[in-house]
Amino acid sequence: MAPFFVDNFEGGIVWRMEKDDFSSSCGGVTTQFRFEAGAYGVALTDQAWDSGSTIYWAVHGGGNNSLNIRRATDNSVSITEFTRSISAFPASGRGQMVCTAPDGTNPCARFNSRIATGWLSKGQVGFMWHAGQSAAAGWPFPHTRVAIFRTSDLALVDEPHIWNSNYAWVMPTAGVNNRGDIAGPVYVMGGGRYPKAKAFIWDSYSGAPAPWENYTLRTGNDAPDGQGTGAEANGRFGDYGGSVAYANCRSTWLVSFYTMQDGGTNNDAEHRSAWIGREEDGCADLTVATLGFLATAGGDQLLVGQATRNIGSGPASASITRYYLSKNQTKGSADTLLAGDQAVPILDAGTSDGQLDLLSIPDGMAPGAYYLIACANDPGTVNEITTTNNCTATDSQVTVTGTLVAVGPIRIPWP
Repeated sequence: MAPFFVDNFEGGIVWRMEKDDFSSSCGGVTTQFRFEAGAYGVALTDQAWDSGSTIYWAVHGGGNNSLNIRRATDNSVSITEFTRSISAFPASGRGQMVCTAPDGTNPCARFNSRIATGWLSKGQVGFMWHAGQSAAAGWPFPHTRVAIFRTSDLALVDEPHIWNSNYAWVMPTAGVNNRGDIAGPVYVMGGGRYPKAKAFIWDSYSGAPAPWENYTLRTGNDAPDGQGTGAEANGRFGDYGGSVAYANCRSTWLVSFYTMQDGGTNNDAEHRSAWIGREEDGCADLTVATLGFLATAGGDQLLVGQATRNIGSGPASASITRYYLSKNQTKGSADTLLAGDQAVPILDAGTSDGQLDLLSIPDGMAPGAYYLIACANDPGTVNEITTTNNCTATDSQVTVTGTLVAVGPIRIPWP
């Protein structure tokens, strides 16, 4: 399923397509959709995007004290609807939320009370959205409202809002890891502060919020220039972030965010990604960081210098680095494996093992020019975040004839 929005903010649509219909034959695709009138921004809970069979989304009810929650399953075309009461919040539309930056602009001007994000985990479904300031009600700045429900009966479990009396907390995005913990980006701004990207986390170490455990990702030093029309004209920060379980290290998260740096134009928006998680959940990621060679005087051997590096966030167990001669700079089934596997010891995160190896060219190898390729963790005995970066090829080539000579500039970089 996927949400999208119709023009003029008239509503949101949840759209479902049959995954099995997408094939190389380009056959017909079965679709169903649900239009949510007046509901710009339909947050789908993360788990259903991955391997779940049930999906939830929510829109605000007729006022500011209820949520309309929808539930659909893979094996049904019907939608079950629930209306649940929540704590009343200061409902604000675009241009009504105020959090003043040092330059006098209002980066909160673009936010409204639509549902911003949601998650499904551990028998609970949660939603987050923006609420405006109300000094009379004890909310001096815009903030993030949170409502968590039990999936068995959609009873309200908790409302651990994210707020502060001195600045705004806005623009959250929640992602679920393989343990069902959640984390993602959220922003602090206003109260004399430029927008700052933070990361929140809720797991067994942090304990149940509030308060929400959080860490700074990147501090902005500017706010958007005045843009838009009407109430939005005095600055408007927004409106995306991302959070997903990270690659093959799915106890951690990959989050995306941006801040304004040294200016307020679109070109001054600095987009970044960050890999976040607990230190003990880090994973190995092995690569050949440097590689170079020299041909020996006899012409039938290569003196190879290489360094295998763990660029991950967790330790890597002992592994093997192997060498190949290839017609191109990408390892393939036609490449020639050279005798002389290099044993690599246990590598802590961020450490390298540098080695010099003397490798022989196999007898009877077809004449021609070859690249030298070194591949860490070959043949893959160590669990890694990704294996797409294990191999490194030289820029120089080895020419195999009756004797062996090296052609082109020879460089041996070293860590």
